[in-house]
Amino acid sequence: TNPKISRTRVPGQEFFFCLVVLSVNQLLTPDDCQVDNVYTLVNLEGNNKKYNSHLAAVKGLVGSAVTVDVYNNATITVRSENLNKIPSSVDRPKLLQTLKRIGRLHEKAESFEPAVTNFLKGISKQINVSPLEEDILFCIEQHCGVFESESKL
Repeated sequence: TNPKISRTRVPGQEFFFCLVVLSVNQLLTPDDCQVDNVYTLVNLEGNNKKYNSHLAAVKGLVGSAVTVDVYNNATITVRSENLNKIPSSVDRPKLLQTLKRIGRLHEKAESFEPAVTNFLKGISKQINVSPLEEDILFCIEQHCGVFESESKL
């Protein structure tokens, strides 16, 4: 990480300095991308822009591009620089499992109520899912007929 000093003004107070620590994202090479690794998508443009900040699981390599699955069972092709590494402190296998569970829901159900769609889209952007969100996801799976044996890897 590289520190950066920025000057900030708080209303009614004098200027003061804030130390902002910026994390430097390392660019990935296709060699870094193994099947089922989970990354966050960044800097996508065009039709794929809607997937920015979403989790994606690597499916394969196509030349210098990477094929990934996203939350709604879409498979898109991105450049390796569009993949942002997940911090090592995060349970990556659990992220992959959550992404697959959301994908199975999209396979089983043709459409969802807007609240369910927003919930699934929201947790597909999170690297930490709370126990309450896990329980809600489980309830949605039960409602859609995705049984526990299909959800637990």
